[in-house]
Amino acid sequence: SCSGLKTLDVTHFNTAKVTNISYMFAFCSGLSKLDTSSFDTANITDMSSMFGSCSGLKTLDVTHFNTTKVTNMRSMFSGCFKITALDLFSFDTTKVTDMDSMLPRNLQAFRLSHRTRIEHTAYKELRYTEKWFRASSIGSDFTVEIPAIGGVTALAGVTRGTSPEGIYRAPGFVSLEIDWGNGGLKSTVKIPTGSSYTLPSPAGHANPAGKVFSKLKLTTDAPYTGTPVPNGTIAFAGSDNNWTATLTAEWEALSQPIVTVSTVHTGPGKEPSVDIRTKAIGQTTGDRLHVWSQTSGKDIKAWDATHECAAGDDGTQKWMGIPASQISPAPGSRYELRATLSRIDPVTGNTITTAPDAEAGSISTGVLPYTTVTYSNDGAASGTAPSSSDAYTDTASLKAWFTLPLLNADNGLTRADGVLDGWTRTPGAVAPDHGMGDPDDRTIAVSAATTNTDTAGHTAVTLYPVWRTGLTPDLNTAAITPNLDATISMEGATPPAFRTTGTRPDILRVTNDGQDWNPVSYENGTWRATSRQPVSAGLHTITATVTAPDVWREGRPDATFTTTIIRKTPATSHEALPMTGGNPQHIALWLATALTTTLLLSTATTKLRNQNIKSDTRKQTRKRI
Repeated sequence: SCSGLKTLDVTHFNTAKVTNISYMFAFCSGLSKLDTSSFDTANITDMSSMFGSCSGLKTLDVTHFNTTKVTNMRSMFSGCFKITALDLFSFDTTKVTDMDSMLPRNLQAFRLSHRTRIEHTAYKELRYTEKWFRASSIGSDFTVEIPAIGGVTALAGVTRGTSPEGIYRAPGFVSLEIDWGNGGLKSTVKIPTGSSYTLPSPAGHANPAGKVFSKLKLTTDAPYTGTPVPNGTIAFAGSDNNWTATLTAEWEALSQPIVTVSTVHTGPGKEPSVDIRTKAIGQTTGDRLHVWSQTSGKDIKAWDATHECAAGDDGTQKWMGIPASQISPAPGSRYELRATLSRIDPVTGNTITTAPDAEAGSISTGVLPYTTVTYSNDGAASGTAPSSSDAYTDTASLKAWFTLPLLNADNGLTRADGVLDGWTRTPGAVAPDHGMGDPDDRTIAVSAATTNTDTAGHTAVTLYPVWRTGLTPDLNTAAITPNLDATISMEGATPPAFRTTGTRPDILRVTNDGQDWNPVSYENGTWRATSRQPVSAGLHTITATVTAPDVWREGRPDATFTTTIIRKTPATSHEALPMTGGNPQHIALWLATALTTTLLLSTATTKLRNQNIKSDTRKQTRKRI
């Protein structure tokens, strides 16, 4: 055995007359190289097992062999495990009758001429039996022709045929795993090295939720050229090695649109409305923005709108003047707005829609700015204050508009000494605030201030009632004056709260002992009333009744307030007496006085008439002269 040989020089061998070189180098497993270029093989007929089990040889040059007379090539290269390529172009196998197990186990490339026919028995030990290709070279830099010839049987069908010439390879393969990154099943394809491969497209595959296709990423140590794009071509360099590669689809999440309530509009007699603003980043022409309100309930129409993005859009979209009732059922109620962005993936053809996400800003919840007015019962003796009310706050003016309520006719606030005069934000104020004292114009604007507005935009305001009290006059200080006709008059200061003007002024009614007086007159802050009947001197019950319109109460009824005193009334300058009955002396005195007065008036009248006659006579005399 020559297994111990490390080197062997046979370059000086003369083999011109040799006919049998079978087993010549068999089992020389220690040899790593062998030069047989000087061999003359023209007369050799048997080359069986010539290099059998030369397991150390990596390459072997037999391009100079003349095999025209060879009939036996059985196991010629069998056991040469490190030889992966053979150039048999010079071989003429026309006379070979035995090729059994001729080729080495790990052969991956060989070259044949038109005279080199290889029978299927020669491939018995071949390890690579799956795919054989025609190739451009048996060297390391090669390409292969697609499609493959096929397995060993198909290969033998070619190499034993009439046109066996060519280079044949069983190249290395790239095992390419394709991962679409959408949670679906992965797939694997085997690509021969030295070949081109058209990458698949994600078209027809499902997109991951909310994402559009971005790019293909090829990860491998196998050398290749080309750019990994859908339907693009890459070429793996020729190699006898096997490689692994991963083709991964990468996806880009659609940007979540941000939705916010930008402005709240409200005003007197105006339906509250809101402006909604959305902001999308990375939108493209044709993207569809969908915004809607989750508000729902009886008689509530939830708002829903879409916008198709066009060239030039900056990603900001506004919806103006949306009725607040479509966003929030009532002041103080929470609203919920949602926004999505949809895009047709140009690669997969699928329509992708983002899923609303609170953290991303595509779900907006909150409470629209609003103001609550609470009504105090301050100063009322009984009754119930009006219920509190809410109204949206205008974000530009920071005001909310309310209609002041009327007191309930049955159980509203009541005070024994007055009527409601309006409302104020200042406890203890003596007059209503501006705009809060006219029951015929009860629309008011309440301003939101930092002192009474919380971080959520809720303003709390308390209104206090202002009462109009002290309506009855002070009869104790009123002056009483006797009249010649035995009636009496009273006058005094008109109470400051008493109103003598307007469509429904207050009315003061005076009586004595139940008898009505003449209507009261008012002038310069003084009221004056005269009895209809003579009033004798002495103690009398005098009553003042004030009727004041309760204009801040439902139905606007009249409210009455009464004050009564007992006062001594003086006599007239001539004691008031009845015309019949009584003291005769008093009657005579009264008649004498009346007669004297009449005579004096008659004398004065006659004297005046005489003076006028004399004056007229003098005027006529001058005229005649």
